[in-house]
Amino acid sequence: MDVNVRRNGNLREYIRARIAVDDESLDPRTFARFASLLRGIREPVILDIGSGSSSMIAWIVKESSARKVTIYGIDSDKDLLDQARRESLDLLRSAGFAVRSGDQVVAGTKPERSVEIRFPPGDLFNRGLLDSLEGIAFDGITSRAFFDAVPRGPSLDLVGRLLAKGGFFYSTLNASGAVELVPFFEDRELEEAVLALDPGERGARPEGDRSGRALYDELTGMGFAVAGYGSSDWSVFPWNGAYGGDEEILVNALLLSLYEEGLAHASVDRFALAAWYAERSESVERGRLSLMAHRTDILAIKS
Repeated sequence: MDVNVRRNGNLREYIRARIAVDDESLDPRTFARFASLLRGIREPVILDIGSGSSSMIAWIVKESSARKVTIYGIDSDKDLLDQARRESLDLLRSAGFAVRSGDQVVAGTKPERSVEIRFPPGDLFNRGLLDSLEGIAFDGITSRAFFDAVPRGPSLDLVGRLLAKGGFFYSTLNASGAVELVPFFEDRELEEAVLALDPGERGARPEGDRSGRALYDELTGMGFAVAGYGSSDWSVFPWNGAYGGDEEILVNALLLSLYEEGLAHASVDRFALAAWYAERSESVERGRLSLMAHRTDILAIKS
């Protein structure tokens, strides 16, 4: 979905809208186990991949009680990484830290605690960045809605290489296929066809929309021990005919993504698709459309 949102210039609004829904959707038991593991590390060094929203960084800072915390945040989008750096600076200030910042680092200190957040340029597949990261023994690696947009196998191989033995991997909000819109559209066959489209067929997202279902088997096959697994479904309902916060932006972004996905498939009638998109968009404007998207969180320990 992010690929389509980027193309239409609404990425920042979309990410802001996602954060609140994402945070409400996290599986509580898997999150509690992640927080417990994090708090058990004396001076954690954590790698967050796909850090554009900075939301996972915020959770790490809030949940760790260590005297020293070091976080590396990476993202392929430089603008988003700059935004994450600014938001991390605001986060530390609001938490009462004395802060300092540079182009690639934000640091905060208190008498009893220090936090350093580094934002090196490049993504997980950047050779220069990878060389610099491989010299670090990461206690944990985190991601949020990341594995839907990358080649999953090579990405997991890198996670296995970078993570120290006994370290944890916490990956949240991985798409698991099912998207539901209610009430039903008049042409239910058309809508079911649109919702079932696999963007992996044309390479927009290399692994399609099934990463949440696949991570469990792939991680265990790599020798990881799964320590938590649960649902983090999006659920958006217009209570009393109105969406909360920025939920309307989120639903509209998903509809646009589905519409553009449909345009890329010759099997979908373009005129029928346009009518579907117009009607569903109007339903959002009138506060009548509800959305549920199935997602999963997983926590695994490297053996």
